[in-house]
Amino acid sequence: MPGVSGVFYMDMIYEIRRRHLVQKQTLSAIARDMGLSRPTVCKHLNTIEEPKYKRDQPLSPKLGKFEAQLVA
Repeated sequence: MPGVSGVFYMDMIYEIRRRHLVQKQTLSAIARDMGLSRPTVCKHLNTIEEPKYKRDQPLSPKLGKFEAQLVA
């Protein structure tokens, strides 16, 4: 879907699945129509859960060693 900035929502994934499983469209046709790459379409055909961003929390803040000075 043109105009979407790289974020996949479940309705987009459902649309990919519907086109492939119900309408029997090929991966190439789906990728061309939706403006996606074939590997992306293939990946989202196998997606079970909604994709989520996983961020690792840093071990300590970047300004951790200066925290005492900042508080003072």
